[in-house]
Amino acid sequence: MPRGIESKDLVEQYLKIMNVLEAIKTRRSTRKFKDQPVELEKLQAIVEAGRFGPTGGNAQTNHFFVI
Repeated sequence: MPRGIESKDLVEQYLKIMNVLEAIKTRRSTRKFKDQPVELEKLQAIVEAGRFGPTGGNAQTNHFFVI
């Protein structure tokens, strides 16, 4: 095991990855929408996640439209 990395840290990283994989595997399309606004904090978190996504060698600029 590399220096500075504890077993607990590796377990936590693994669990985070598994949570993401589970979310991807069990995703569903939404066909009914509520007639209420989405909280600003949730929109900001979604855009923030998109900012950190890969861009093909970091050669592309990102544009986000929140409607």
